[in-house]
Amino acid sequence: MKEKILDYLRKTPGARKRDIASELHVWVASKELSNALYELLAEGRVFRRLHRDPANMDFYDKWYAVTE
Repeated sequence: MKEKILDYLRKTPGARKRDIASELHVWVASKELSNALYELLAEGRVFRRLHRDPANMDFYDKWYAVTE
């Protein structure tokens, strides 16, 4: 799953977690997806940025693959 996430983030930088889940056909709140994302984060292979849109009361992370 981690390699699929990396491939998707390379093609679609700044993807939301729900977009990643949709691409991988898993539930956005699945433990498998969360574990894979946070393992990649701990390995330094991805990073995230908080997106804030207070006018729409929307706060979420945008995920990016680290380019080498």
